[in-house]
Amino acid sequence: LWTKACSHGSVYAGLDVEVASDNGFAVVGGGAITRTDSLGNVMWTNQMNGDFTDVKFLGDGSCVALGDKDVSSYADTNKIDFVLEKYDAGGALLWERTYNVSYLDGSVNLCLTPDGGFIFTGTAEFQHNSDMMNVLVIRTDAYGNKVAMKYLDNTQGSIPYGLIRQNGNYIYYGSTLMPGSMDMYLELLRFTF
Repeated sequence: LWTKACSHGSVYAGLDVEVASDNGFAVVGGGAITRTDSLGNVMWTNQMNGDFTDVKFLGDGSCVALGDKDVSSYADTNKIDFVLEKYDAGGALLWERTYNVSYLDGSVNLCLTPDGGFIFTGTAEFQHNSDMMNVLVIRTDAYGNKVAMKYLDNTQGSIPYGLIRQNGNYIYYGSTLMPGSMDMYLELLRFTF
């Protein structure tokens, strides 16, 4: 029916898309969030010093984008923090929250909570300069302030792919290396938070 291409002067990758109530779209990836109308015409674009991985619309037409932000402060490693940004319907940044939880982080899987807050998963290095990666979950209030954090496991090589809400619980899915093996296995976890 139609094809649109968006360019922001650098590599742009669509990692997630969300449909708005007006049938337009919010697309994130490659360090930018783009809002379009229902025909894919760009309404606004914002860039960040990092990479967006997920986006969700709220009832008032605003949207929240999740990503990773480079905040390197160590001489021996790149430091990445989770970041959550909220934009109004016109693309103005309302607030930004960063979450410093460990040495190397990678965020994915933004989900809305019943109380108007947000929950997301990611990976974090269990110990500086180790190969042990934890899957963690952060829950925030409606303003992005962290209210709780929990680690789901501490297996080596865990990679989160998704998080959904079902019947008051959350279902996490991803892949993990089983102890003593180089094979990746599907990991499903059901939890309350």
